[in-house]
Amino acid sequence: MAKNLTNFVILSFLIILISCSYTERDSWELVLKTRKDGSIISGSKKILIEKLRSGSDLKLGWGWKNNGKSLEHFANPTWVGILNEKEVYAYLDPQVLSGIDWNNLNASYADSTLVGKEWRVVINTDGSFDAVWIDRNSNQTHKRVLQNHVMTWWVKSGGKEMNQLFSIDQQ
Repeated sequence: MAKNLTNFVILSFLIILISCSYTERDSWELVLKTRKDGSIISGSKKILIEKLRSGSDLKLGWGWKNNGKSLEHFANPTWVGILNEKEVYAYLDPQVLSGIDWNNLNASYADSTLVGKEWRVVINTDGSFDAVWIDRNSNQTHKRVLQNHVMTWWVKSGGKEMNQLFSIDQQ
């Protein structure tokens, strides 16, 4: 009986020790913030690229303030690319955007015509933000708006190491 109790205590201690030593990084780390013109406020494109190649998840943030109003957006891209090992671009999932009621501070589809339009966007580390609205019935581009925003790029580490697909030297 004493041997079983000793084994139980040792096993319990090992389980607690292993549980305490396992930590998953669950916080987002700001790795790049750029001005509208793409110039760097903080962080580094090089670090962003290194983090992406190491398997980190990505989150983007952008927004605006004007005439006493502000709007902030956060998104996890569905597709990310690296151009010439210098710039990163990210596609967001297509969205059916709602209207904003600034008086009541809420978003809704009260304007039912918005449901017929799909928003697609690609965001770049050079500060550019290319958005198109597609008419879902005709599949034609309804509107295209080239924009520049202050952009914030966060990563969440913890992914498995991914090897660099290739380097410029290997071409």
